[in-house]
Amino acid sequence: MFYRCHPDSINELDFNAEIIQKLHLSMMLPDGSTDRELRNNWYTKLTERHFGPYEMRPTTSLPVFDFDYASFFDLKEFLLELKRTANFLNNTFNFDQSLVELWQTFIDRNQGYQAQERVHALLNSIYNNQSAMIEPDWKIHACINAIVSKTFDLYDGELFDNHTYPANARQIAQIIAHHIKTFDQRF
Repeated sequence: MFYRCHPDSINELDFNAEIIQKLHLSMMLPDGSTDRELRNNWYTKLTERHFGPYEMRPTTSLPVFDFDYASFFDLKEFLLELKRTANFLNNTFNFDQSLVELWQTFIDRNQGYQAQERVHALLNSIYNNQSAMIEPDWKIHACINAIVSKTFDLYDGELFDNHTYPANARQIAQIIAHHIKTFDQRF
């Protein structure tokens, strides 16, 4: 979501990722915002907005094919979806290795997907109380907080209030353990 193209980019010839990020940041919070403010702003966007599937079907009598966008993120599913597309078009799916290479390039360059994979790896470390370094990236911190909140009803404290975010997954595991241990006493 954060790395997608910005509407203003349509009229620009040289609209790079850095410019897109600056535009998004300027729309989120004023200049000079701290990582904590950005983290909490992003957390709110992840937890309170609804990014569910939208039904935007044109009214037409023509046959419509729904390409499963999620299939882009799994090679097996992507190939199956291309096969389904070919069938819909009454064509043969002509597979060749260049398609796999192109898919891999897409995955490697997809910043959102890479961040999601990093969050999943960190969550596995948190849940297993394992040591894993957490990079200083407020977007990753907000995603971790959104999932931890949903899983453990943890909505306040160190993960939200501190200016510095835990640098290790084991620290978050300890915060969760303390939260669970004291939950009934606090509420």
